[in-house]
Amino acid sequence: MRSVFFDLSLYACLASVVAHLIGTSAARRRFGTIAGSIMLGISGLSGLAFIAHEWVELQRPPFVNTFEVLAFLGVALTFVTLAFQGITRIAILGPFASTLALMVLGYATLFQGGVQPVMPALRNNFWLTIHVILCFVAYAGLFLSFIAALLHLGLTGGKHRAGAVLVSSLTLGGILCVALALLATRAKWAGPETEGRLTTITLGAIPAAALALAWPIQALLAKLSSSADPAVLDRGVYRSITFGFPLLGLGIITGAVWANEAWGRYWGWDPKETWSLITWLVYFLYLHFRFMRGWIGPRSSWFAVAGFFAVVFTFFGVSYLLPGLHSYLAS
Repeated sequence: MRSVFFDLSLYACLASVVAHLIGTSAARRRFGTIAGSIMLGISGLSGLAFIAHEWVELQRPPFVNTFEVLAFLGVALTFVTLAFQGITRIAILGPFASTLALMVLGYATLFQGGVQPVMPALRNNFWLTIHVILCFVAYAGLFLSFIAALLHLGLTGGKHRAGAVLVSSLTLGGILCVALALLATRAKWAGPETEGRLTTITLGAIPAAALALAWPIQALLAKLSSSADPAVLDRGVYRSITFGFPLLGLGIITGAVWANEAWGRYWGWDPKETWSLITWLVYFLYLHFRFMRGWIGPRSSWFAVAGFFAVVFTFFGVSYLLPGLHSYLAS
């Protein structure tokens, strides 16, 4: 259910992105960083007010459908970004993280919220709340590692920059095309009889959108290469993963406890459970190779990129492509 608090969070996040864009020039960089961080903080506080308001209005934790969890993810991204910037002083992440938070909040508006029938498994409020909070705060940290990894790869140059441009353009193009398709569906511009055609058009439009975005992204990375240190970003990838990885593990454990309370078993190899474990293992391999094999630099950053797509597939792909006990999140 949309409220003034959600709208304020969305618009404050937009203002943060604009402030960071204004700060791209050297003369206004300090202003952009400070103003962008302030607006991002306002966005996060407004988002918290929205969650509290919904909790009271709905008489349940507002974490049971896609709109609600995307709203919470956007709020988590704002606070994790601000905390991460305050600890690491990696200012370059600010504009990209605020843009990602804006896209997450914008995506939330494409889904239904408010009063909806709640399946019995979602009425165990305590474990549901703990599970969702842990998982989505972890996702926020892991999304931040994705941004840092792409920037690190882009600033490294050579084939790694080319790969970063390809991944960035395809990801952003995919986000935009899928958002337009969802908007067309929600606005009933496309009826049920045209859904197959809309899917085909969307899939065909993604490469075209990626091609259009590739040059601006390449130019941006080239411009940033003189103002950021790849080694600092590499450490940023590591720090954000060491933040998100244990939280994701705890989220899986509390999810198992919740499953036992709701369905009478801790683990049933439901698609969401399976892919959560796969995602956790991807980040486990990142840490294993970094600690045991001394992997630093581009090859470890590619693990962070792979982990991001595992997270996205666990959250969205499983809900739509692999129906199971968690398919309610597609609502």
